[in-house]
Amino acid sequence: MKRTEIEEKVINIVGEICIFSSPDDPITEKDNLQKNLGLDFIDRTEIAGKLKEVFAFRNILAYVLDSWETVGDIINYVEAHIETRGETI
Repeated sequence: MKRTEIEEKVINIVGEICIFSSPDDPITEKDNLQKNLGLDFIDRTEIAGKLKEVFAFRNILAYVLDSWETVGDIINYVEAHIETRGETI
């Protein structure tokens, strides 16, 4: 899967959860999850659940969720782990 496809899917997932997203101010990979989008750990858990559905990941560990600061971090994570998605990552 190409990075642009991953980016589009991740941004859509984040947009579903983020109450601050709007067509006038689109989410970008540079947006900080907490500072710009107001997302907390529970929101990151919800994002992880949707990532598991969309990208067929088996599991995403909690320490990984803590490491996500920006939308780009999530995109990079998915891109790096898409080949090992059947494993616990």
